Amino acid sequence: MAQRGARRIGLGAAFCLVAAAFPAPEADAAEPGALEGYEWQGVVRDGTASFVYGSPETAEDLEFWLTCEPKTKETELTVYVDITGTKVGQAMPIEISVGSAKTTVKGKIATDEMTGFYYAEAKGLKVKPVVEVLKGAGTVTIKTGKLTTLLPEKGRAKALAEFAKGCMLD
Repeated sequence: MAQRGARRIGLGAAFCLVAAAFPAPEADAAEPGALEGYEWQGVVRDGTASFVYGSPETAEDLEFWLTCEPKTKETELTVYVDITGTKVGQAMPIEISVGSAKTTVKGKIATDEMTGFYYAEAKGLKVKPVVEVLKGAGTVTIKTGKLTTLLPEKGRAKALAEFAKGCMLD
């Protein structure tokens, strides 16, 4: 009888260990588009405002980068994901949506010689329509050709507010 009780305790403990190793999806599900070590950042430095989804550890690890320089009126948007089957200079519309709000920016394909990535960038864009869409609640969906990229909501509003303080164009 004591052996049977010990076996039940042992099976119960084993079940608890297995359950702990594989938590319920709802309890530990990551936000859509979230990348480990990445976060939204809004920075104004030396007159240039930047709004980035990337690593705070290095400026080279990012997926989204919007810059605005009010003095020179230069703006740039980079969606740094590998868009295969494209070539440098090819037109690439960048569609950004959050919920039902949407805007499209005229972009082109550029390349990163180090990584071989072909990514989308837009220069001289109007920032206000992009910021208005990004103010919405929910996951950001970015379409570049056939590729869809999701970016999370967490931290976006605060970083966007910081960016908006330094980018007063449109």
